[in-house]
Amino acid sequence: MSAQALEEYTYRIEAKPHVHAYLEQCRRQGEPMAVLTSSAPELCRATLQKNGLASYFSALFFAQEMGMEKREAALFRAAAQQCSAAPEECTLFDDSPVACRGAKEAGLHVVGVFDSIFAQDEDAMRGLCDTYIYDFSELLSSKQPPVPRTGK
Repeated sequence: MSAQALEEYTYRIEAKPHVHAYLEQCRRQGEPMAVLTSSAPELCRATLQKNGLASYFSALFFAQEMGMEKREAALFRAAAQQCSAAPEECTLFDDSPVACRGAKEAGLHVVGVFDSIFAQDEDAMRGLCDTYIYDFSELLSSKQPPVPRTGK
């Protein structure tokens, strides 16, 4: 891991719009939440701390530590099992088509989250994901169906 990457994750990467409000809503509803990432552990922890998000999550799963990639359905099944949940009780929020495909294959509910890095994949994401959002305010509406519980 480079010093430049650590600096970027520690000081520059911002949380997605309205994610704090959505995570707070989930916390109030008693939803257990975890992070599953392909980022390096140090980078993930740095950006969670920087953005004030760390306290929302009861577990952090790192694909590299689990010896798998986010394209593999087995990774999502393993994380669900470690959360004492069935895959169909879990929801993935991700901007990567590869990760969303892996989660769908594992049986998770999938919410695609727009990111300009994957803008060219928006049509594919809309076809693949159960829901597709531009920012988390779309999930704060009373019209949005509740997201399945993610574990015990």
